Amino acid sequence: MTIGTRIQALRKERGMSQEELAGKLSVSRQTVSQWETEQTVPSIDNIYTLKEIFDVSFDALMSEPAENQHSTAAIPHRHGEMRYTVEDIKSATRLVVMPRILGTLFAAILFIIILALPAAGDNRTDTAGFFIAFVFTLAILIMQTIQAVSYKKNSLKQVADRIYEYDLYADRMVITVKRNGELSSRFVVRPEDVTKVIENRTHTVFLRGTELFILRKSDPLYEAVRPYISVQKTVPAASGKEKTISALLIILSILSPAFAIAVFEAVTPEVPFGFVMSEAINRFWIFYLFLPIPLASAIFGIYQRKKGIRNIKNIVVGLILALILAIYGSFTPIFKNTFISDNCVAESYAAQIGVELPRSEKSVTQNAFGDEKRSSVLCEKESFDRFVQNAKKDIRWKAELPTELEGCTPTSTIGRKYDLCLIYNADTKEFNALPTKSGDYRFIFIGVNKSERTLEISDYTSSFNASEQALPDAV
Repeated sequence: MTIGTRIQALRKERGMSQEELAGKLSVSRQTVSQWETEQTVPSIDNIYTLKEIFDVSFDALMSEPAENQHSTAAIPHRHGEMRYTVEDIKSATRLVVMPRILGTLFAAILFIIILALPAAGDNRTDTAGFFIAFVFTLAILIMQTIQAVSYKKNSLKQVADRIYEYDLYADRMVITVKRNGELSSRFVVRPEDVTKVIENRTHTVFLRGTELFILRKSDPLYEAVRPYISVQKTVPAASGKEKTISALLIILSILSPAFAIAVFEAVTPEVPFGFVMSEAINRFWIFYLFLPIPLASAIFGIYQRKKGIRNIKNIVVGLILALILAIYGSFTPIFKNTFISDNCVAESYAAQIGVELPRSEKSVTQNAFGDEKRSSVLCEKESFDRFVQNAKKDIRWKAELPTELEGCTPTSTIGRKYDLCLIYNADTKEFNALPTKSGDYRFIFIGVNKSERTLEISDYTSSFNASEQALPDAV
């Protein structure tokens, strides 16, 4: 065997085209062709480079080794061709894209369930949360649909005039792609190179890294190719007990937010509206108590993977639910200092604005956004009843604020109804009146809720433009 035929044999054994070999040698394809057809011979430098590329000895490059002279290892034992139709591409698209779409829907449903749980039995709906979940899911589904259409379109364009030739050797298969009779690309695939196999009733798709190949099950070549894409490593199967533990941990992980919410609602007392958030913040740590459940699921999945058992579900479900519980649980340490208990807040404001206010039984103050400070006060019953009777005789208390004052009310009062209310301008010392000059003013709003026996107090700064307002009489 001459060096030219030896170069050709070694090149084909490794699934390399003349262009690929020429690129590695920094010569033209015609030069490689001339070597293989014995028109010229490679230089000494090129021979040494060829030896390194083919990873053979100098003698093996110059002549066929004696022990391999009668070997058939370099001769394929099966050859076949495949052309793809529109139906082949559609089936492959469904195989590749559908699991992603189903995964997105599963995540969206799980997210919606988590959003719905806090509202269970409370006639409340997290409209913003549902809207975000819907938009997020819709956006991902649209993106994946576009990707599917693009994948199908590009695939149809690519395979329209291509032939896929399969040469099956003892330890590998060489897939040669030809376009209009010319070599387009070539791939060497060994069983250990196959990273993923997806199947349906009519087709099999296998991946070698990022390269994707389609097989028709009805094609005579399919059964011959099948051994080359089967998983060669022995994967231990999970025992019946491990399967039960895996399923149980997944179910408990999914239900863990529901368990946390049930305990959370059971230990949270019924309180007036102004105290709901502070009471909730003080008890969100309860979600931490259920963190071990999804973490156990994730750890069990990792343990099985180390044993060689494929178990991604326990890991993914466990980590997602653990993250959700951790986020809810973190509300207590993050926002705990936002609410301050101050039972003297009503007496303090009464002294500032010069009006009678009932004694506090319980109060909480929240530092809201900007310069606004909100206080909720639960009043002593006798003191509150006496205050209501006296307030009816005090013209500073209004059953409803004048329309022109609505622009000066704090945002926290939007949509709220009060039995009595007033606005005090701490800068002009006036009640229920607009300033006569433009500027920034400090206002104190007090709203009274008789049924809850509470006061809602907002201390805030607001900008006022006198040229845009009609001025009512001051009290």
